[in-house]
This record gives sequence, C-alpha cells and structure tokens, in this order.
Amino acid sequence: MSSIDSLFNGPEMAFQAGAFAGRCGGVGKTETRKGSKRGAGSGERGAGGGKSAGPDVSTSRIATNQMPTMKNQRARPPASVSPVLIGLGLGLIFQAATLAEEIRIQPDGKMTLQQAVTRAQAGDTIILEDGVYPAGCRAMNSGTETAPIRLQAAHPLQAIIRGPTPPPAGAKPQHGIQVLGSYLVFSGLRFEHCTHDGLKIQNAHVTVTNCVLRENGWGIQGDTFGGSGLVTGGTADYLRVEQCDIGQNREHGIYISEGADHCVVKNNRLHDNGDYSRAVGGNGLQINALGGREYPSEDALVEGNVIYGNRNRALNLMGVVKSRFLNNEIYEQGLKHPINEATNSCHDNVFENNPTHPGRPAAG
Repeated sequence: MSSIDSLFNGPEMAFQAGAFAGRCGGVGKTETRKGSKRGAGSGERGAGGGKSAGPDVSTSRIATNQMPTMKNQRARPPASVSPVLIGLGLGLIFQAATLAEEIRIQPDGKMTLQQAVTRAQAGDTIILEDGVYPAGCRAMNSGTETAPIRLQAAHPLQAIIRGPTPPPAGAKPQHGIQVLGSYLVFSGLRFEHCTHDGLKIQNAHVTVTNCVLRENGWGIQGDTFGGSGLVTGGTADYLRVEQCDIGQNREHGIYISEGADHCVVKNNRLHDNGDYSRAVGGNGLQINALGGREYPSEDALVEGNVIYGNRNRALNLMGVVKSRFLNNEIYEQGLKHPINEATNSCHDNVFENNPTHPGRPAAG
C-alpha cells in the first residue's frame, strides 16, 4: 500500500470518510466495536462486557443502498478531493515523524523519570543513563502500533528502577512502574527492591524485553501484598515478555491476571520466586483469569523459557484456553508438581516438549 493509499485506509480517516459520504448525497454510517471485557486501567471488568480481541476500533462505511433518488433526477458525480488537502495530510504525517523526540535523563538530572514519561508522546524514546531511579512512576501516555513509546537503558541493565531498602515504616507499597498507557516498550532495564510489583501493566500492547526483575515485593509487613516481578491487570492484551531474567520476587515471577489475551512469554528465565517464610505465591508463571470460565485468557504462547527453583510451580494455569506451551525447560520446583492446569476452567491447550529435569540449570 502506498503512503497516499494509507492516508485513506487508516482509522484516522474513518470519520472523514463518513462525513465525505454525507456531503456526496449518501449517508455516513459509523460502526464501533464495543464490549471490552474489562474496564481499562482500573483492573476491574465492566459489567456485561463482551469478549474483544484488542482495543476498540472505529470504522466507517457508506451505505450506498440508502442514497436518496428521485424519478428522472440526474445523479450528481461525487466531489473530488483537493490535491491541496492530500498534500496537507501527507505533510502532517511527515511532520509528525520528524517530531519524534529522544529524551535523555540521568538520576540526578533536571528531569525525573516521572516527568519524562509524562512528556513522552507516540514515537518518543526515553533513554535512561546509568544509575538508580526511584520506584513509583506511573506511565499514563500511549504510543501507537507504528510509533510506540520506548523506555530503554543507555547501557543494558545499568539503569535501575529501585525501591527503598529498607522501606520506611508505614510506607505505601509501590510498583516500580505502573503502566496505564498502551503501546510501550521497556528494554534493558532493572527493576529491584520495589515494595510491590516491579512492573504492573494495565493496558494492551506492552513489550518488556531484555530486562531483569528481581527481589521485588520484599520488606512489607503482613501478607496483604505479594509483589511479583511482573503483573498484569485491566486490559493487558498482547503483552510480550521476552529475554528477561525474573527471579527472587516475593510472590510470582510473572502473574497474568484478569483474562488478558494473546500474551507471549518467550525465552525468559523464571526462577526462585516465592517466600517460604510467609506462604505467599511462588510460581514461575501464573495465568489466573478473573472469573475462570466466564472470562478466560485465550491464545497465550509460552515458549522456550527456563523455569526452576520456584516455591510452588513452574506453570500454574486457571482459566486458560486455546493456548500453547512449547519447548520450556523445567527443573525441580519447591512444594508442588511443576505444572498445574485446572481442569474446571482450562481447555484446548497444547503442551509440547516441556521436559522436567532434576536440580537446577547451569548458570547463564
């Protein structure tokens, strides 16, 4: 598709197409896919929500069978689109591409991490220079499919999102970063000692790659909060977690909740999660759909992971359907059988080549 063709096929032009149809004598009819199964960003489901494969998408179409006609009336040709308008539209697209910004921050710089993520727009990249950044950031803004917002370390694993050690008495537990926007990419970062989860992801199309999430959720009095390396809530469909080291977190390594669909967990090390002293959590990967059979997690791909030393299980699955678990290397876990697939809420899943080995893998 040429760039000019795409100008008239993207969702941005859908409303204009409907309006254009009306000016030409037709009726512009707009259809909107509705029925998100969960309330976005809130971590709660909307009442009566239907199943949706992704974010709401609006489209327009011209109802040609509703064109007004009069006997013996001569049809008028549609108005042409001005080349000036086409040129203006292309100019705006090119201008947006050139406005993508690289935002560099330092731990002791003038701009904080929170200020950087508040400033970032679609297509921008936030570069974190080496050092320690305080936990508790909230990423509210969204990128797009072709222009995500990126947060990446200037040097791999040298930019650290860290909670206080030890946390102040009575302090409210904090996530390392709470992600409320969509289309974000996190690369090469460390999340450690956050008093809640390292990353909490509450929207769709978020990618986490080449990150380390370790020792999160510790130092909290009582058992109210667990603290996983990475946890989802809300509409976290299309999550991708790849090439990460996620271990020694107080609860789970990765906890995909609330029925998130189309998630990919691939080529990670998930190890030593769970707190033996407090009987909290301890699965390498837990997929636990809210409502079980009513709101299952569908179409997950869990492939090529090395999973070992977790307090309970390697894979704990409840409310998971039509998903694939392929070529995962599983070693001895702590207290329970390495894989649990709840028979009352899981079905149509594929398990292939997930061997269980004694002991632990070689360091790597």
